[in-house]
Amino acid sequence: MKLVALLLITAVIAGLLILVANAQRVVVYPTRPQPKWENPSFCPPEGKPSNRADPELNSWKNRIDRYEGESQPVALINMQNLYYPEGIGKRKRSEWTSEQRIDVGRYEGIPVVIEGYLALTSVKNESLGAQPRGGGSWNCGLTDAAHVDYILWVTSVPEESKANAIVAVVTPRLRANQRYWTIQNLTRIAKGRYRVRIYGWLMLDQEHPGEVGKSRATLWEIHPITQIMYEEQRRWEDLESREPLPH
Repeated sequence: MKLVALLLITAVIAGLLILVANAQRVVVYPTRPQPKWENPSFCPPEGKPSNRADPELNSWKNRIDRYEGESQPVALINMQNLYYPEGIGKRKRSEWTSEQRIDVGRYEGIPVVIEGYLALTSVKNESLGAQPRGGGSWNCGLTDAAHVDYILWVTSVPEESKANAIVAVVTPRLRANQRYWTIQNLTRIAKGRYRVRIYGWLMLDQEHPGEVGKSRATLWEIHPITQIMYEEQRRWEDLESREPLPH
């Protein structure tokens, strides 16, 4: 009887998880906001021109607008499995076929929110809640602290492998007006195992196919992040207005 009861409970939980996942699939919006960019800026939206740079991708990365409506909740498992076409990795968007552009354009630019935990990442032998990254065409090759991205990995459970994580990116233009969006506070959130809600724009970064299954689950990202919420003492707090308590 105990075994039967346990199997029934397991089946009910599995069914609930399936229902939640199905309820949080990415819904295609027929129209979506057009990106806005900083002007003047330290770097143009299309980034620094080079043979390898993709100006169209950089323009998506460098948008500064926030969605004024309600962002679409998406389950992590559905982000992990969101379709994108084969053959686009390491290729400029101008080289994609019309079918590939349609497939990616079906979802790109949708305002979404995901919920999970920040993974710790090793940076110079230190475990941090985000990794600073710069020196690319998107930010005109700059590497100083004020002009780099912060790379976040969002997982379903604490200490889950980054191979299953969704990459989300804090960009310098949006971070400039956020006093609490710091590496220190993101590390507090990760080490404290606070649940997070990450808001931002759904974007596909085709430049990292070799990382899929190793340090990310998919080429789809939240990029840029527009809002960070964290759950502390059973209350959801906005990192825009309150930093997490030190441990």
